[in-house]
Amino acid sequence: MTCIVGIDPGNTTGYCMIDEAPDKSGFQVVSVAQIPWEKRVSFFQALFYGTFTNDKGEPQLPEIVVIESFRLHPGRAREQTGSEFPSVRVIGIVEAFVSMCCPKPPLLVFQEPGVIGRINILPEHESMLSGLVHAADAYRHVRYYHLTTGR
Repeated sequence: MTCIVGIDPGNTTGYCMIDEAPDKSGFQVVSVAQIPWEKRVSFFQALFYGTFTNDKGEPQLPEIVVIESFRLHPGRAREQTGSEFPSVRVIGIVEAFVSMCCPKPPLLVFQEPGVIGRINILPEHESMLSGLVHAADAYRHVRYYHLTTGR
């Protein structure tokens, strides 16, 4: 199994961890969450330093991290006036922790936000993501990665 984490960064950060089958034929969702702003640093510290446990209570380190990228487009700059850019700050936290992972840091993959518009939640995963908008977006990022890498 390959452990892959999807992250939708923001003021409330979505997170979804999957175990991808060895033959790359499918995956199992093992953990989902919406991380509030005040817990962002401690959550990612636990995730990347081995004290995190998935929904089954098992310790698990990600091998691949898929995170939504951020780009400020000129047409949207005005509406961002005064913003503290929480997405950018979460991306920086993730990049920092990933770079400090020893001995083998996970592969960090950035995805454009628009790619998840083409991805649906599979029926077998709908109940665990119900009402978790940001976790559902993280799921879509990790599922898009699974579907498009030909892994």
